[in-house]
Amino acid sequence: MKAKAIFTIALLAFVAASVATLVFKETGARGPAAAEPATTGAGTKLIAYYLHGKVRCISCNDIEKNAQEAVEQGFADDLEAGRIEWRVVDYDQPGNEHLATDFQLAAPCVVLVTLQDGRQTSWKSLPEVWELVGDKPAFRSFIEKSIREQLSGGASSTASQDASPRVAGVALEPSRERMPRLLDLGAGKCIPCKAMAPILEELRGTFRDRFEVVFLDVWENPDAADEYKVSTIPTQIFFDAEGRERFRHEGFFSREEILAKWRELGIEFPGQDGSST
Repeated sequence: MKAKAIFTIALLAFVAASVATLVFKETGARGPAAAEPATTGAGTKLIAYYLHGKVRCISCNDIEKNAQEAVEQGFADDLEAGRIEWRVVDYDQPGNEHLATDFQLAAPCVVLVTLQDGRQTSWKSLPEVWELVGDKPAFRSFIEKSIREQLSGGASSTASQDASPRVAGVALEPSRERMPRLLDLGAGKCIPCKAMAPILEELRGTFRDRFEVVFLDVWENPDAADEYKVSTIPTQIFFDAEGRERFRHEGFFSREEILAKWRELGIEFPGQDGSST
């Protein structure tokens, strides 16, 4: 009997020890209860947008690339932490049309938007990027400086409007004299388009009795891009006197190249400087 009692006590002790060991292992493996992530407000966040339309030029693409590099290389830690975000948005896409109006855009542009606890508090457009696109160090310095000022809520964090001059459009009307026509589709802020402007003006005056020269700003008149199926600017379209398209070219086209193409299409320029056949 005594031996049976001792055995029972030993068995109970073993069971108790086993249960204690299991409990220890379970709680020890977990350790203290994990703390919940700190629940702080979203704080200040900056979204760097590149907003563009469906019709783009070489400069437009370069601005996007250079701005993205400036943000990613200059603010890598902020991007990783979510304090800064880079976005590229086509404001001609359905549902995005309001962006061009909201940010008062006359052309593709970098726009910095500040959010405080998820709510937009200020924004600034940077039309200066069009003037700096050819100088990459200056471009990057300008982007970085603008972002820091926007994050700090400095004087430059208020909305700015683009007051840069734009190339005047010429209304596209039927030719009264049934003349060949050179149609240039571009935009006032597109740098290759701006380089075309004096060439078009000179051709319009010098060869007014040989062919018409018409310019359309597709950023001001987006329907023109659809009508002429243009996705890259500048685009030059050569029409004959009957209004039939004979040739089109994308990108900068020099005076000499334009006149050479007209000669190839059968238009002669007797007595004109640099254009006689």
